[in-house]
Amino acid sequence: MKKLIIFVFMILICGFITTNCVFASEPYQVTNLANNANPYSLTNVNGMLYFTATTDENIQYISNSKLWKSDGTETGTVVIKNINQTINGTSFTTSPYFTNVNNKLYFVANDGINGYELWKSDGTTNGTVMVKDISTGISSSNPQDLININEVLYFRANNSDGSRLWKSDGTEIGTEVVNNTASAPRYLTNVNGTLYFVANDEINGYELWKSDGTENGTVMVKDIEAGINSSNPQDLINVNGILYFQIMKNLTSIELWKSDGTSDGTQKIRDIDIIGSQDQKYLTNVNGVLYFVIYKGIGNYELWKSDGTVNGTIIVKSFTNSVYYGPSRLTNFNGILYFIYNDRINGSELWKSNGTTNGTVIVTNVNGNNSYQLNNLINANGVLYFTNKESELWKSDGTENGTIKISNSNIQSISKLTSASEKLFFIADSITSGMELFAYVPGSNTPVTCTSWTYSNWSTCNNGTQIRTVITQSPSGCTGGNPVLTQSCNSTPTTCTSWNYSAWGSCTNNQQTRAVTSSSPSNCIGGSPVLTQSCSNGVDLIVSNITINSDSTGNHIRVTVKNIGNQNLVMNQSVILKLTFGTNISEIQSCNTTGWAPCSIGNKYNGSIAINAYGKSTLAAGEEYSITFDNTTYLLEKVEFNNNTDYLIRAMVDWTDMIEESNENNNTLTKSHNIAPSTSWTTGQWIKTDDSSTVYFLDNNNARHSYPNEAIWYSYFNNDFSFVKTVTKDNLASYSLGKNVPYKSGTLIKIPSVPKVYKIGNDGIIQWIKTENTAKTLYGDNWNKLVHDLDESSFNDYTEGDSIE
Repeated sequence: MKKLIIFVFMILICGFITTNCVFASEPYQVTNLANNANPYSLTNVNGMLYFTATTDENIQYISNSKLWKSDGTETGTVVIKNINQTINGTSFTTSPYFTNVNNKLYFVANDGINGYELWKSDGTTNGTVMVKDISTGISSSNPQDLININEVLYFRANNSDGSRLWKSDGTEIGTEVVNNTASAPRYLTNVNGTLYFVANDEINGYELWKSDGTENGTVMVKDIEAGINSSNPQDLINVNGILYFQIMKNLTSIELWKSDGTSDGTQKIRDIDIIGSQDQKYLTNVNGVLYFVIYKGIGNYELWKSDGTVNGTIIVKSFTNSVYYGPSRLTNFNGILYFIYNDRINGSELWKSNGTTNGTVIVTNVNGNNSYQLNNLINANGVLYFTNKESELWKSDGTENGTIKISNSNIQSISKLTSASEKLFFIADSITSGMELFAYVPGSNTPVTCTSWTYSNWSTCNNGTQIRTVITQSPSGCTGGNPVLTQSCNSTPTTCTSWNYSAWGSCTNNQQTRAVTSSSPSNCIGGSPVLTQSCSNGVDLIVSNITINSDSTGNHIRVTVKNIGNQNLVMNQSVILKLTFGTNISEIQSCNTTGWAPCSIGNKYNGSIAINAYGKSTLAAGEEYSITFDNTTYLLEKVEFNNNTDYLIRAMVDWTDMIEESNENNNTLTKSHNIAPSTSWTTGQWIKTDDSSTVYFLDNNNARHSYPNEAIWYSYFNNDFSFVKTVTKDNLASYSLGKNVPYKSGTLIKIPSVPKVYKIGNDGIIQWIKTENTAKTLYGDNWNKLVHDLDESSFNDYTEGDSIE
């Protein structure tokens, strides 16, 4: 405490005398937050340190933490907000994902009312608020992998559709799902303002995706492992505007890949042999060169580097006498790779590499012959810091003489080194007050002149000149130098010859428009893009429902057609519905229509039965007609819709009990499932994953059908789950998603908002029991105790059949 008082006194003196005070280079405890305050998640936001810690001396660890900030002084270290004030409330998880966006702190917290949701803070109590309750109520959306891309926050979170990619501008209305197709996004990575990640669209498995923040701009880059199988890219990293990643192969090799964001530009660099599940680690960018470590067997590791080519992907050095781990904590410092390694001779020490075998050497022997583990390697303000056996703080300029110990003997268990406000903050055990916040103020450094730079792309040519800006410069912390920021160019613009367009807009006054999204060659102007076209403003005709009923006389196929427009539809043979049954059309027993021309064997269209609308002159707005077919021998293969240019035919996509594909471009629906008597839900296979209670029935077509709730499961098997097989997530995803399993035949159901009781028949066909006397006759006086409430959202899982009088 004496040292703390002296330090604060020096701050006061410097504040009155000069703005250029240099303090003695010795770490100090910032303040005594509480006994074992356990600061956590140290994060720099615009020079201010944010972190979590508790002030309750009887409660330790992060589960009861508050949000804090510190400028490195005792008076400037304050609680911002106690977010969860419930009894034993838990504000933060071990990963609150503190992220700086527009000089505001974004994070994940629980206020005890809304669950774990997205929050932000401007450093004040009133400015620390929940951004949006994504999963409403006490349930949590659990945002994860927060990342800042062009001052927009991206993250993944769970809502009713599952884990999806989200973005936020810091407002509730501006916090929204980016794309609903990409499921379970992970490894979010920024490459020059484009978000790359790995996701599963339920069709291609876990593959590489990218996003510009729009729904249409969120696309799979490449299906590396074709089909439902997953390539599972991992360890994504940006190296000078190119994305690098790895793919594990059968525990015997890894594939190093790179991508420029296009399918053709997503290429495997080379295969690298490994041993077991320990693949490459610590992918690190050092001045545009990728470094990583490969496990080659017990005690054997290899340091590799890659410039993105096959010949340029090589071993830098082999380490064949390792203890526990190979090179670790790979860090870029002034354009040189630094890392920690134990060679069994010098113990755990600081090493560096210039990318050559001979240039990969130990910096200095800190430990003597001891094997104490060095840790916490960090480049902060042009100085390399690390810890020795977690009790001593060291710094290095990369030379043996410049590597020195700077901590005092009253500090132990140093961790979480973080740079903010030209200070080095860290957590340590002060011996007397437990785990607390510490800081170190380095002495003044002589400015270093910059010698190399990375730049933005050249601007468009303007009056014969192009300009660019400096993105990064080296050595770290340097100033000045002579970066090249201008160049001469040809001011004559190139005429565009090809374009990419947006989708056509709606048809207005018989015309549609679209916009140019990109053009080529690069930086071209002019040309003749096609931005308008003629279109029809005819009335929509929609196939609204198709149902299949099965009984002793065969399969009844009923097609209902409805005019959903707001005016009469003049028929005049403009609409044709063509239904194909197997190959022998003569086996159709009957075909009757209501208000349409009769359908018969002789009335064929391209070898199939056709129903032509010439028997009905008009179809009024909202009017619908039904067509029923009886067929006992052959399967309905497809339904085709043919129309002239005056009308649009649409097909509902929820026709899943019959079809697997819907193609609106040629107005064809094709089915692959047999129209047969009801599915048996009591014999077959049942599967689930170990992290979910949802059980699926697996049919002979490798489609999985889920049980929406326990009551439906109990209607078949009571509380018996003994025969359910547990599979992996990837295995589950390999099966196509079918429909929901209905209640067992004979069960009674009702919808709370509708005063009707239904009996479940085969394969989800429901029949309304019209009177109470009928219900008593079928089920006894206590029939009403057998009725299950069916959620309205599940009513579409059933098809209504004939009522029971």
